[in-house]
Amino acid sequence: MAFKKRGIVKQEQTKIALKFYFSLLVVSLILGYPIYFLIKSGVRSYQLSNNSKTIKGIVIDEKNFTGHSPVNHQFYYSYEFWVDGTRYKGNTGNSKYSIGDSVEIRYSIYNPSFNEVVKMP
Repeated sequence: MAFKKRGIVKQEQTKIALKFYFSLLVVSLILGYPIYFLIKSGVRSYQLSNNSKTIKGIVIDEKNFTGHSPVNHQFYYSYEFWVDGTRYKGNTGNSKYSIGDSVEIRYSIYNPSFNEVVKMP
């Protein structure tokens, strides 16, 4: 009988430990996710302002929709450019661009996936 009680107590302790670690994981994700994006945004801004080059890109037929309204389907086209044989894309962020337009892109020399349009019409 004592063996059964120890087994039950051990199962309860295991359940409590699992709940604790699961709660710790959830709290870490809730706090860590925004912190990750803040750090990434800061690194992106720093690299684009201090370690960047410009290159010509072209607007492509890839739409980036804004908002979730079923009535208003506003979108911006994407652009693409090539660095060392690798294709990179970004969002023009402006509805005045048309497919095939040439755009000037600023990109990080260390991480070209950090990029933006330099001049907007």
